[in-house]
Amino acid sequence: MRQRDIETRAQNEERRRIARDLYDVVLQDLSGVLQSLRLTHLRSKNAGLWLDLEEELEALGRASSGLRSAIYDLRHERESSFVESVESLVEVNRELTPEREIGLAIGEGLRGNLPPKIGVELLRVLSEILTNARRHSGAGNIEVRQRTESDVLVAEVTDDGRGFDPMVAQGGVGLVGMRERVEELGGEIEVKSRPGEGTEVTVRLPLEGDTPTPRRL
Repeated sequence: MRQRDIETRAQNEERRRIARDLYDVVLQDLSGVLQSLRLTHLRSKNAGLWLDLEEELEALGRASSGLRSAIYDLRHERESSFVESVESLVEVNRELTPEREIGLAIGEGLRGNLPPKIGVELLRVLSEILTNARRHSGAGNIEVRQRTESDVLVAEVTDDGRGFDPMVAQGGVGLVGMRERVEELGGEIEVKSRPGEGTEVTVRLPLEGDTPTPRRL
């Protein structure tokens, strides 16, 4: 085995070890604290008391989400298919907000692996979109759809939340970062929203393939 292969294997094993330690120890402890604090918050309301824990819950939720994302970066980017990573990402968001319905529809034509760079960058963009929807939209329902149209991969995330004025938010750091990632891959991102009418974010990336039939998950 060549030295370079040995080094690559060692690096991958180290990534998996770090991800395992983070998941088994840090994330489990953090998740336990988050659930306990949520229960305390609920009990205080039921008892007629009001403990203002919204900021603490939000902060812990962000920390938990960020840690999960880091773990998936370490563990899955080179080991799981793109679709499996998307399914995991959606499941994480479902766990973080069980009161919210998050649907997922993936075209059968995307069952194979995407080029690594496209898969990794699109996964990060989808993570940012879902995080924004979870934190700011107030939506009861979010839908993630992915399909191909001729030689273009299309990823859509829609919600029925409070919406916003895209012209006001277009300079936001999150949107700018997502746009930069997508444009580096030769694609485009479009945001449609109006106050009180929800939000739709569509990402289009050049990709060869046939148009699939969506599979409900």
